[in-house]
Amino acid sequence: HNIDLILVRIPGKGDMAEAFFANPDEYMPNPDWLKFQIACLSNDIEVIDPLPEMWKRRFDYPLFYFYHEYKESHPLTGTSCITAEILSGVLRRYEDGAESKKLYTLQTGQYAENMHKKYYYPAGNNLYPADTAIQFPAVLEALSGKVPEFAPDTVSKYIFLSNSFAAYPQRKSGGSIPHYLAYIMNKPMAWFYRDGVGNIMLRTLLM
Repeated sequence: HNIDLILVRIPGKGDMAEAFFANPDEYMPNPDWLKFQIACLSNDIEVIDPLPEMWKRRFDYPLFYFYHEYKESHPLTGTSCITAEILSGVLRRYEDGAESKKLYTLQTGQYAENMHKKYYYPAGNNLYPADTAIQFPAVLEALSGKVPEFAPDTVSKYIFLSNSFAAYPQRKSGGSIPHYLAYIMNKPMAWFYRDGVGNIMLRTLLM
């Protein structure tokens, strides 16, 4: 149907953290991921892996994951922002270079107070006190000041298929990979979003 399929990896928390404890000369990324990546490329499916860039810029963001909450595997600001930046560079090839009026703006978002402890900065860093709710960039519509609502019927040349791993730090506040991508590219994003069904989502939506 003349539609390019691009697979974007959202690295797991362990994929990022394990490099801290490995010998740099012997470190090898997740071998299962490498096998999967090779299989995709062999079938002409483009793959984007933000992990190498995340590692290079690991000091640019206070949090890439909920490191202080063992069972929480969703990504945080660093992962989502860098992934959106890399993806925008790939998608530029579909743009004609024409400038348009700024559609989105950026402000500081924050998890609400009195939420679960995972939504507060972890203890041990004086720059980010542990009694402070985690902050993140939030994308808003430039004219209305509201959070853009990207849906399957949003008019866009880009269609995003994802579960909740692309919806952090907080989708409802304008903090997600599609929101950051829209801000960088100044383009709306159509978004097929499903909670908790990552393994079957693509099969269901593409049938």
